[in-house]
Amino acid sequence: MKANVMTAKRYLILSVPIFMLFIWACTPQVVLRPNVPILDTHAVETAMAPLVGQDAHFLTATDFFFMEEPLPNSSSWDLVFLGKVIQAPSIQTDNQAQMLRVQDGSTVWARWLATTRIATAADISLGKTVIFYDGEWGEGDVRIPPKSNQDARSLAWIISRITDTSETFRGYVLCGGDMKVSLKNLRVIVTQ
Repeated sequence: MKANVMTAKRYLILSVPIFMLFIWACTPQVVLRPNVPILDTHAVETAMAPLVGQDAHFLTATDFFFMEEPLPNSSSWDLVFLGKVIQAPSIQTDNQAQMLRVQDGSTVWARWLATTRIATAADISLGKTVIFYDGEWGEGDVRIPPKSNQDARSLAWIISRITDTSETFRGYVLCGGDMKVSLKNLRVIVTQ
């Protein structure tokens, strides 16, 4: 009899944690806390929207694209860097601008720099020089615009020329021969 009581106690001791685990697993794991806001998905989406003074590519009027040397006519494309002017070009600097490259914080002397704006339908033409974001691809390997300020300032931008406009009805052009670029991802040079 004593052995049966001991066995029953063991089963009881083992069954309580199993029962508690079963109850815990079947109970919804929602904890309501007073004064804790519920995640607003609209707020998350707008957090990724451009700030005041930024365009849809997260760039401002004080953002410049630059290269140490201008794009040669024989080149189909080249990398350009996003930066801020530290020292404007002058006779004393051999018409070079001292730039802060925002991608890595380095200081570079540049012979070519330009301000840009987002391209419009009127800007789309064969041979037009454009700058576009090269950090993300959408459906069909089409290069799409940056989705955040951080992406725009930390990933690659390319300068090239429009080489084919026959796919504009699909929302993209070809640049540099074989790069599909969304019409929403194109920037044109305003001043250089």
